[in-house]
Amino acid sequence: MNKKEKIKAIETIIIRDGLDTPNRSQILTMKRRYLMSMLRSFDIPFHKIGEMFNRDHATAIHNIRQHHNSIDAKDKYYLTIIKECVDELESPPEAKYQRSLRNDILRCTSYNQLKSIKRRVLRGEYQELINEEI
Repeated sequence: MNKKEKIKAIETIIIRDGLDTPNRSQILTMKRRYLMSMLRSFDIPFHKIGEMFNRDHATAIHNIRQHHNSIDAKDKYYLTIIKECVDELESPPEAKYQRSLRNDILRCTSYNQLKSIKRRVLRGEYQELINEEI
């Protein structure tokens, strides 16, 4: 994925997951932090990042600092929450539907991972579910 494709993918995630809403749940906040940091790595100004999330530049600065603090501390909970976004942005677009529901369930070790699997099922991201519907 090139820079423009990643930015477009981030914009899609923001809208799809409601990261531009006032909701301050911990999972959404952590995803915002990661995505804001990704956008900043593309040299997008703080005020523009804030606008994408319906926030101000100071919130963008704070979230990016918090992201770096969590990464430096190797916060396992944070890394688990953002894993779905990381995978989505790092994998090629055609790999999106190559997930295996069975393998994801067998590898699931936390409630948050189970919630991620549920979101993927609802979005129709598992190939075996797509084949069964046909």
